[in-house]
Amino acid sequence: MSGRNVIFSPHCDDAFLAMGGYILQSPQDFHVVDIFGTCAWTTTDQNFTSEELTRINQSEERAVAQKAGVGLTIYEYPEALLRNYRKWNAKRLHSSDVALAKNILETIKHHALGASRVYFPLAPGHHVDHVIVHNQMPVLYELLIDSGVEVYLYEDLPYSWYGDVEERISTLKRHYTLKPTLIDISDVYVRKEALLSLYASQLGEDELRKVKEYGASLKKDSYSEVLWQVLKS
Repeated sequence: MSGRNVIFSPHCDDAFLAMGGYILQSPQDFHVVDIFGTCAWTTTDQNFTSEELTRINQSEERAVAQKAGVGLTIYEYPEALLRNYRKWNAKRLHSSDVALAKNILETIKHHALGASRVYFPLAPGHHVDHVIVHNQMPVLYELLIDSGVEVYLYEDLPYSWYGDVEERISTLKRHYTLKPTLIDISDVYVRKEALLSLYASQLGEDELRKVKEYGASLKKDSYSEVLWQVLKS
């Protein structure tokens, strides 16, 4: 995987929600790594078992990756609702997640070392799964930088729509210099929407509306995505 740009996606759909337009501009350069691939949540009113929903979600993700032309690896760590969280945005991580996070760290390290660039979620909105993936960035940061790997954060959607991005950036700036890049994706936005429509079990009209509104709010008369390069202070 040397030379690839690796995106660490907490769930099936997160990479394309946040970076779908950017990915489509040079899909051959990207490999998506889904972490929490065992699923329990759906936007539909269907009463799926976790096994059924996992199969459906992963099938949708593979279809999107194939249509976009990117590499894909799916790990089957269980998502928060399967780890006795009552809410996805719990304020505290369960102590039992400590061992899980160590395993995820090794999974991420395996894909990150040897890459050209790696992309972690910024984790606004405090989704516990996004936070766990995000938290591996500071743990690995020195190792990655010393290995010549560029480190970036992406603004998770639809969570960034709620306005928690500035707080997350302010917290990180205590330890890092963050360099923002606004990426105009207007020329591929229709294709991004078409990809997101394939997540029939995972995204409803409300989520898609928030993604569109946020993309349109960043720069007048265009659709954009934001990446933050993480640099030593």
